[in-house]
Amino acid sequence: MAVAPQKSSSREIDEEQIDMGVQAPLRLRGEDTYLSSAALVELSLRNHVCFSLLRTEHGMAFHLGTIVRTMFASFFLFEAGLGKGEMNTFTEVDMTLGEVALRVHANGPCSLSLEAVNSTAKLLKLYDSQLQSSSLKAVIEAHQRAEQNFRKPTHERLSIAALVQRSRRRFR
Repeated sequence: MAVAPQKSSSREIDEEQIDMGVQAPLRLRGEDTYLSSAALVELSLRNHVCFSLLRTEHGMAFHLGTIVRTMFASFFLFEAGLGKGEMNTFTEVDMTLGEVALRVHANGPCSLSLEAVNSTAKLLKLYDSQLQSSSLKAVIEAHQRAEQNFRKPTHERLSIAALVQRSRRRFR
């Protein structure tokens, strides 16, 4: 389910992207800057490789963490009005991944339940579509908000359930 490369704009910038693990040129559409096709593929591929590994006995906590971080970034993009889907996608994937996380040991194998596979597949489909339609600024802001949440002390972090409850996009 990786994102198919899109034709790159003829106007490319040589600047490097802000640290999201992506080192590809940017492309412009009108006034907004968007991720290049290479960056879209790189971000999507990273998630889909982690997802594939988590569907086997070769998944690890790191792979689960990558998907969880993607869930938060996707939520913040969704809350900003980017992406077509339902808010319950986030609560479903949060619940199923949370159940998996409770069974994981730091250096032990990690694999997804059938419910987690289904909800994660929906999440990654949504996130891939968000990457294709979101400005670079929106993607960076979503990842920054997710990272800020993860850096807070455990008792101050907001769960997806708390974020959904606070969301302005709740009933769309």
